Amino acid sequence: MVNFSNFPTIAAPQTIADIAFENTNDQQLMHSLISGTYGFPGSGMNGIILHGKYGAGKSTASMLIPDAMENTNIGMNCPWRHMFRVMSNNNGVGLLTQIDNLCKPLNLNGKYVYIVLDEVDNLSPTAMPQLKSVMDANMDRAVFIMTTNHRSKVDPAVANRSHVFGFNKVPPDAWLPSMQRVLAAYGITNMSNNQLLSAAAAINGSGRQFATCVKQLIDGYYQMFPHLVPPHLQLANHNTAPIAAAQALPVLPVMPSVLQVNTVSTTAPSSSQPTP
Repeated sequence: MVNFSNFPTIAAPQTIADIAFENTNDQQLMHSLISGTYGFPGSGMNGIILHGKYGAGKSTASMLIPDAMENTNIGMNCPWRHMFRVMSNNNGVGLLTQIDNLCKPLNLNGKYVYIVLDEVDNLSPTAMPQLKSVMDANMDRAVFIMTTNHRSKVDPAVANRSHVFGFNKVPPDAWLPSMQRVLAAYGITNMSNNQLLSAAAAINGSGRQFATCVKQLIDGYYQMFPHLVPPHLQLANHNTAPIAAAQALPVLPVMPSVLQVNTVSTTAPSSSQPTP
């Protein structure tokens, strides 16, 4: 039997390269922003808006971007990142005043201050217009990363100062690199792209469904070939004698043309915790 105790950590996106974007243009733009070749922040833009349905991985991406940018700039993870979950009890002008003050540290070890606003659309009607003023006042020193499930609720002036990325229609093939990474961590490297695409069709743009899909692939593979479970992935106290004996045999698995993955319906989360 396979030990999945570390699966949540392994399956979670590790870098921006693990994020599944809607299209290659978005993917290339994001890499340009974090590489420093795009002159960002600058030219009147210091915001990044990530919008899409629940569970698409927006919050996870928002936490990876600061580290990616600062690794480019100073060769280390971000030392100045402030994350706010915008809720009804913390969505007013006072929040914007606090953010404005955070953008002006006396000793800035990193190149920029990063302000992450999760569910930015929950800002109050008076605070939302003020956000653009805070962005303008800190154009050269701060990057604002915002997530939302409701793109239309973000002030147009804020959007105009931001690069906007959607996560509503992520195609199945966008998940292949991450699927291959996680499968390889579990000792599986012989699944074809066609097999993975067939399974990825069930993901439907959901980071949570991605984790379910890949776990089912791993579990199904080792149910078919239990003698191939690597020792470091076996459950503790599990009887491995039959497995050890079988591993001595010269068996080469032949993968079926399609692995069946059950579609698991997901519901909207009750909180805005970062998701893979």
